[in-house]
Amino acid sequence: MRKKVAKILLMAAVGLGIICSMAVAQTKISVWWTTREPVVQYLNRELYFFEKTHPDIKVEIEPVPEGTMAERLLPAITTGTGPDLAYIDESFLSPLLNAEALRAIPPDIYTREKVKEIYGEAIADLFFMKGKYYILPYGNMTSLIFYNPEILKKYGYGGWSIPNRWDEFLSMVQKMTDLNKGQPGFAINGKHPFIVDAVMYQKGGFFYKNNKEITLDTQSLREALQFNRDLYDKYRIDTRGGLSAMEAFGSGKAPLMFSWSWFIGYMDRIYPETPYNTCVLPTFTGKPPYGRFGYNLGYCITAIAPMKMMAAGEFYEFLMSPDFQYGFAIARGCIPTQLELRRKMKFKSDPFTSVITALQPGNTINAGEIDFSSPVLTAIITAMCDAVVLEDRPIGETVTQAQKEASKAMKRFRDPWNLLWGKEGWEERMMK
Repeated sequence: MRKKVAKILLMAAVGLGIICSMAVAQTKISVWWTTREPVVQYLNRELYFFEKTHPDIKVEIEPVPEGTMAERLLPAITTGTGPDLAYIDESFLSPLLNAEALRAIPPDIYTREKVKEIYGEAIADLFFMKGKYYILPYGNMTSLIFYNPEILKKYGYGGWSIPNRWDEFLSMVQKMTDLNKGQPGFAINGKHPFIVDAVMYQKGGFFYKNNKEITLDTQSLREALQFNRDLYDKYRIDTRGGLSAMEAFGSGKAPLMFSWSWFIGYMDRIYPETPYNTCVLPTFTGKPPYGRFGYNLGYCITAIAPMKMMAAGEFYEFLMSPDFQYGFAIARGCIPTQLELRRKMKFKSDPFTSVITALQPGNTINAGEIDFSSPVLTAIITAMCDAVVLEDRPIGETVTQAQKEASKAMKRFRDPWNLLWGKEGWEERMMK
């Protein structure tokens, strides 16, 4: 009798084991993620909570540098060796859409009405492509001045006294510059393409007239290039061969630095001992526009197998949840695009106050020009900035040559998906 009972219990246990094993049978999904350290740290911590609530999904993270991502992702997807979900930079979006490499976000996650409710009408309309959503921005960023209040105090300044005009700002910065001791007054090394970008917008310029015509050979861009060169050669507030701007400021060697607002997350995690705050960029008039703002992308589903697409959809929903996005925005140094999160006190206080100020309507510009234009065109613009600012090549000749190369490339840039609208499109949107 005992043997019979034992046999029954054993069979029951085996059966229960089979049932349990079936219940927790896992779908593995591969995720290619950025190597930005603050964001990697944040995901690693949050991934525990996802897998606890989704025992049927196993997420395998592969950190991929952004430059490598641009080269590897599309070939991998088209050959069936790619990830099931990827974190891409906004500049990669057009090639992926044109190759039909992205899967639409399942409508049970995001309908158009739900996107309008969560993100507002502008994002709901802009990212609704061919009747579907393929990606949504998680945040907005812009360029800022980062400053070290302790160093400023040594020179009799404070955050409140940072001038809002470039001439006065540079006069102050020169008083704090001691290049012989390795102290740039205004750390800019490696930031030249972004300074050129901001200054050109301040002077009323645009890189594109519309989504068919690129306009590099303009007075505003020439003046922006000259200004950036002058920062090194005329004002001598930094050196081309010194520490990178991030290292100089992060290590406490520079009182001020130019950077996009993503550096907030970097400072908090990589240089937690260095005090800092932010303010909007100076301009030539003391009034906006301060420069450009950008839409931050983003997570996209790239799975092919139906089960993996479903699992990737569930992970996507987790990544875009308010709980995850709140901490992610802080780690990434951006203002979240979800309207509910923008109302949080965290994003109304320093160091985010200046980002919110810059993002007010009319204070910064976005015409899709860098975020969503062809990587080939972006590379031409970057090479032009390098040639003028780093290699001291003639501005006129360099800009004219870049215009020819870009115009030629633009003829091949026929993008039915593109979110590039240029000066004309921006002005049309501002009139609505």
